[in-house]
Amino acid sequence: MNLNKYDIRETSPLNQPLQDWKESPAVIRLSEYLRINKQHGITLRRTGDGQPCLCFVPGLKKKEENAQRWAIAENAASLFLDAADDLKDLLRSGSLSLPALRRVLPAKQNR
Repeated sequence: MNLNKYDIRETSPLNQPLQDWKESPAVIRLSEYLRINKQHGITLRRTGDGQPCLCFVPGLKKKEENAQRWAIAENAASLFLDAADDLKDLLRSGSLSLPALRRVLPAKQNR
């Protein structure tokens, strides 16, 4: 993951709200990780009540055919938890917008 293109500061001034997602090292790490692994269908969305969430398309299964996808999903979830507070602050202040989560219904199976 090449983070050199960002001016990452691990500490931000106290009581200073984030103005941009690029001011949050945790959000940058999550964003870059999702970008690098976009072929696995993991995206950042917002719920109906405005909360950030991870979206997996297709969804994960207990017996996932691609074990690597599970590992990537676990890493993404960990990075998401690290970034959750900053994501919420950015969404609340209007400094970040995310696509709305759309419920994906399972395809009808022919019987």
